Amino acid sequence: MAEPVVRLAHPRTIRVFASEAAEPRSRRASDAAVLVTTLLLLGLVAAWDHADPGPAQRAIAGFFDDAPGWLDRLLAAGYSVAAVYAVALVLGVALIAHGRHRLVVDMVAAVLATVVLGVVLSLVVDRGLPEVAWTTAERAFPALRVGAVAAVVSVASPHLSRPMRRLGTVMVVGAVLGALSLGFGVPGAVGGLALGLAAAGAVHLVFGSPGGHPTPGRVRDALADLGVAATDIRVAADQPWGTALMEAVDQSGQPLRVKIFGRDAGDAQFLAKAWRFVWYRDTGPTLTITRLQQVEHEALATVLAGRAGIGVPDVVAVGRAQDGDALLAVVGEGTPLADLEPAAVTDELLSRVWSQVRRLHEAGIAHGSLGSSNILVGSDGGVSIADFEGATLSAGPGRLGADVAELLASTALAVGNERAVAAAITGTGARALVDALPYLQTTALTGATRRALHGAVDLDELRDLVAERSGAEVPELEKLHRVGVRDVLLMGFLVVAAYLLLTSLAEVGLDTVVDELSGATWGWVALAFVTSQLTNVTQAIGTLGAVPRPIPLGPTTMLQFAISFINLVVPATAARVAMNVRYLQKQGVPTAAATSSGALDSLAGFAVQ
Repeated sequence: MAEPVVRLAHPRTIRVFASEAAEPRSRRASDAAVLVTTLLLLGLVAAWDHADPGPAQRAIAGFFDDAPGWLDRLLAAGYSVAAVYAVALVLGVALIAHGRHRLVVDMVAAVLATVVLGVVLSLVVDRGLPEVAWTTAERAFPALRVGAVAAVVSVASPHLSRPMRRLGTVMVVGAVLGALSLGFGVPGAVGGLALGLAAAGAVHLVFGSPGGHPTPGRVRDALADLGVAATDIRVAADQPWGTALMEAVDQSGQPLRVKIFGRDAGDAQFLAKAWRFVWYRDTGPTLTITRLQQVEHEALATVLAGRAGIGVPDVVAVGRAQDGDALLAVVGEGTPLADLEPAAVTDELLSRVWSQVRRLHEAGIAHGSLGSSNILVGSDGGVSIADFEGATLSAGPGRLGADVAELLASTALAVGNERAVAAAITGTGARALVDALPYLQTTALTGATRRALHGAVDLDELRDLVAERSGAEVPELEKLHRVGVRDVLLMGFLVVAAYLLLTSLAEVGLDTVVDELSGATWGWVALAFVTSQLTNVTQAIGTLGAVPRPIPLGPTTMLQFAISFINLVVPATAARVAMNVRYLQKQGVPTAAATSSGALDSLAGFAVQ
């Protein structure tokens, strides 16, 4: 295997735009998240503006009132410069940048949405049209100039290069600080910012935005900077979210596969990680912070798998392209197993596939997406494994079992349950298949495999067949969901019920809470909140002392939060005993010891109180 080239490609010139004028647009989940978050922030700031100024708002206003004259003049200049920059950006794109009229429409639409929504909010809060829209007014809400600048900069950001995006961020910050200095107040300045970001998010959702991926010409330049001469660069047919795939040919005539991690790559991984954290117990592969770390991780996993004797593509270049995008170039050819004709998928081929997977797992590496589309079959019948983006280098039994389950389900789709199970037993052994059965469920499979299997493979029948051929019992499925739809609905109903009870019995409503918090000292509120949570940690330590074997502190602390929730409907002592016993059983503590430990913990807590 050739040694990969690892080098950073530095940009030759400072570019204004990160994308081509005709680059396709798409709607992103991150835009929806920005829109929802900023609308919630806007609602909170509107309620804050409607109430009397609290200590925090008065302190911030006092700081700017007492600021020296030179600082006031500097911030006021920043407020004006930000507006000039926004106007210049719109005019510059309209008059100079050819072919980008859609961007001009986007920016103008965002500004109009900002003004319209700002007037509506002003009517709601002040019950009248805003007296001053663009200049200064004490506690004016919202600051429309701040909103307009934020809207223009946010809408244009996906189209601009990194230096231009940073300049836009500086202008938005200058507009916010200038608004505070000129007397708009904290709600006015923050409300204007939230208003502009919400308008930009809405425009991106309606019209879409480019991913900012480099063109084939720029990819050629970046590969040249990494020491790789490539020709015939073209966009690959399969384009996953967040990653641009390109195909090329190197100077020796070998096919290159180039993966470019653009801005969407970070959004995709972060949102996928957040989603798995909320819904699943297994949060998936380790989260990488930067795009360069993503390609470095994939390259490292690929190289380590190759050194363990697994067939993998050769990594030839890893580095950073122009405008900050990260590149990974590999040499390797083959047809995905999923694209082969059924007659070409022989038992011998499946046995070679499973042998590769067995060696991969013996090296402690889990692939993370071991579907048939990532198994490549060469013209000579050789088998290789590609795309280690979601790999785990020190994988536990769960990740390894999910790999086996994924590949078994994929091969069953190609050749049927009987042949798939027989080949898996021959290639990797019956023990590995039985260990993977708890993960042979829809939740453990990747989205691509789930969509391919829909209605075509019965996973229950596949599990029964594996157990029958292996002479084992069908194990209980692993509980992968952290919460389900039923849990969310139950929580919602309990919150509504608690609110109705409090308002009807104690005559405590939302307005009462707002009135009480309006005069609160927020430093003490934060300290009280943190201190109140620490009681659960001390209760967890008490539980640890009552158990005759070591158990982890983190999950035990979460147990105390669960007990506090159950206490709403169950007497405290009964809830603690029942929850402790069930939790300790899950931790491997015998039932008798779990029962006595729970009772001892409750008795000790009662005595201390």
